[in-house]
Amino acid sequence: MDESELIQKLKQKAGGRRSIRFAGEEENGGLSDAVYEIFGGWQEALAAAGLHPKTKLVGYWSHSEVIKRIRQIAGRGESLNTLHLEHRHPRLWNAARRLFGNIENAVESAGFDYKKIRKRDEWSEERIREEIRELFSRGVDISQVTMAQVNSKLLAAGQKFYGSWSRAVETAGIEYSRVRQAHRTRKQRKKTIEEGLKKRRVFIVRNGTPVEFKKTLPH
Repeated sequence: MDESELIQKLKQKAGGRRSIRFAGEEENGGLSDAVYEIFGGWQEALAAAGLHPKTKLVGYWSHSEVIKRIRQIAGRGESLNTLHLEHRHPRLWNAARRLFGNIENAVESAGFDYKKIRKRDEWSEERIREEIRELFSRGVDISQVTMAQVNSKLLAAGQKFYGSWSRAVETAGIEYSRVRQAHRTRKQRKKTIEEGLKKRRVFIVRNGTPVEFKKTLPH
């Protein structure tokens, strides 16, 4: 199965819905193997097929499927620590926690020593810089106020190693003034949209009485 065939298959199975149903492991095998081999995971595959990022995979995850995908990810040289799995493979991360109780149990069930993985993936200055660069390259708001909400572990590590978050960002080769400006721009854009919604008001008559309601902006 090549990329175009896989995309067509995913669209057919979705059928315009926000869910893809699987009948059993025999049916899942070829499709899910192709998803991970061609795109690296479900996030990328759904995006390539133009499907909603929160499309549900009904009847897909099982203990054996979780173990199989963990081994496949490890075989590609990716980290198996919980932070990496949560950010790069959120569906697998959620399924592993649901079926095995936590990531450690799932990883060890796949035949890996999670203590060694945790030790190998401890924070370092190089890892902090790399993660900051990766987030910034993806267009993520890496201002301190936002990082406190979306990635407090990275924020804490950056502050611990560099004394301040702005210094950690600067050390990663990113001007923190740009980060602050981007954050202000996002806030202003959000405020403008909210104010626009308030202004777009329509009156209708209900039982002889004018009733005001907000009209949402067209998409």
